[in-house]
Order: sequence, then structure tokens, then C-alpha cells
Amino acid sequence: MITTAVHSRWDHDVTIGDLESAGLQRPCIIRWKIFTIPNQSILKRIGALGASDRVAVLNAGNAIFV
Repeated sequence: MITTAVHSRWDHDVTIGDLESAGLQRPCIIRWKIFTIPNQSILKRIGALGASDRVAVLNAGNAIFV
């Protein structure tokens, strides 16, 4: 999930460095919290993670699931 809750760190949180590519206007983090939502609840795509942010998220996921 993407959240602005930067003051309450969880293990494996990833700070988004490229806010412009991600379509975000203020500092956010990616927090590994696994859940499901129906596809119809996703209204639109606002952006995409930059290359370095994608690598950081994948590394955090590997640390959790390996």
C-alpha cells in the first residue's frame, strides 16, 4: 500500500524517491501490507514507480518472503 504515514515506520517500508513518476504530490512510503480489493475499486492509474523505487520495493519484498 502507498501511505503518507511516514512517522510510523514499519519494517521493510520503502520511501518513494521519484514522486513525479509515481504521480504523487507529497512524500509517501510503500508499506508491505498484503490484502485484496476488487478490481472495480481501482478507479485510475495515477503514475508508476521509477526504476530505483521499483528495485527498492522488490528488495524489500525479497527480504520478507525469502
